[in-house]
Amino acid sequence: MEDPAPYVVNPQLQPLPGVPVAARSRFVQQADVDAAAFALLKDRTRPTVEKVRARLGRGSPNTIGPLLEKWFAQLADRLEGVPAAGSALDLPAAVANGARLLWHTALGEAREQAARELAGVREKLEGERRQLEAERAQVQEEGRVLAATRAALEEGMRLAQEQAAELRAVLEDRTQKLGVSSFSVQ
Repeated sequence: MEDPAPYVVNPQLQPLPGVPVAARSRFVQQADVDAAAFALLKDRTRPTVEKVRARLGRGSPNTIGPLLEKWFAQLADRLEGVPAAGSALDLPAAVANGARLLWHTALGEAREQAARELAGVREKLEGERRQLEAERAQVQEEGRVLAATRAALEEGMRLAQEQAAELRAVLEDRTQKLGVSSFSVQ
């Protein structure tokens, strides 16, 4: 006989692992919330009561809320490799220790890789910061040079205008002494 279809409105929800379809209740259980929250987390979405409820397609926020809180409370332990209290993992101690060692080794490697990547990003950002600082210093120096050039040009122009005024006065004086009144300078 074939298993009846699971009571799931949302077709994106994967069947719950380890739970036979016939054993599923139409009421929301911890396993339902765990699977939906994990699926949301895999989709890089923070599980909330509303999102879990939408993912399941059923359930009261009053029911889902405490179950989701329990899932969050156990999340850190699951990430560290500590089995949740009352979990279905009945493994021999040697296997559990080996799995724990493997998990911690994988976590350590992942942390080291993340640290290396972070160091690379920091080094790149530091290089870009130094480059921007050098460009800023260069722009400031160019600004100082331009300001000095402008001041020198303005001073030169002022001196040239003073000399031109003095030459006009000398020219007018000499013109009057010579008696030439219709003399004009072009």
